[in-house]
Amino acid sequence: MTSDDRWPVPAAAPSAESRPALAQHSLASSIEALDDFAAVVDQSSNAQLQTALRHARIAAVRSARTRKAAALASEQEEAPLAAPVITAASIIESPSEATPALPSFAQTPAPVRRDRMPGRWLVAALILGAALLVLQWMRHERDALVAREPSLQPALEVLCKVTACQLSALRQISAITIDGAAFAHDKAGDGYRLDFTLRNSAATPLAMPAVELSLLDTQERPVVRRVLMPADFGAPAVLAAKAERAASLPLALTGPDAATLPPVAGYRVVAFYP
Repeated sequence: MTSDDRWPVPAAAPSAESRPALAQHSLASSIEALDDFAAVVDQSSNAQLQTALRHARIAAVRSARTRKAAALASEQEEAPLAAPVITAASIIESPSEATPALPSFAQTPAPVRRDRMPGRWLVAALILGAALLVLQWMRHERDALVAREPSLQPALEVLCKVTACQLSALRQISAITIDGAAFAHDKAGDGYRLDFTLRNSAATPLAMPAVELSLLDTQERPVVRRVLMPADFGAPAVLAAKAERAASLPLALTGPDAATLPPVAGYRVVAFYP
């Protein structure tokens, strides 16, 4: 063996182009080679050499990891737009299950700003309609309101000026009754005299009604009718609550048809509002 054979010339340092090949050596290959070499050394029972080999094995593993990481970093810098790396998790996934797409914030529609004016106009219209209904009801029931609440009379007078109405006493003919009616010949002359009493059974003042006098024949058919207004029997325009009004007035049958009238057998007195 020559001196050249005893000391082999070290191989040339790898160039920059061959560095990526070192990064491709797998970690398993390096560990397997060191294990084979350790098995040979174990036969010599050299403890110190075994320890050195273990340290070398650990250093080789760390060096291989460092080289692999550097190679991956270099590839990512050279090709930033390369296809994504397929990991083990992506291989395990079932191909039939589609990955749900993440929501795109750029495609989220902008919230629609609703105008609140229509709602306000609707509320205003409802309030105005309710006010008009109340005013219409007050106009229709103006006489009853004044009879029950006299303090409302000024406000209702203003309402009537605007709406062309007129305040008057409440009319409730069902609360008016006629008591003590009598129709007979007047003792002081040749005419007749009518006596009656109007009674108000309501708790509010009522308008004074008119009175209709009907003279009946023997078959209770009216032969003469006469309407007596409150002014005719001297009554006021209003009959107070729970009050009564007595009237007595003379009547005479005159005219060209008075002589041809059938004999009067009865009469009927009715109160009404004209």
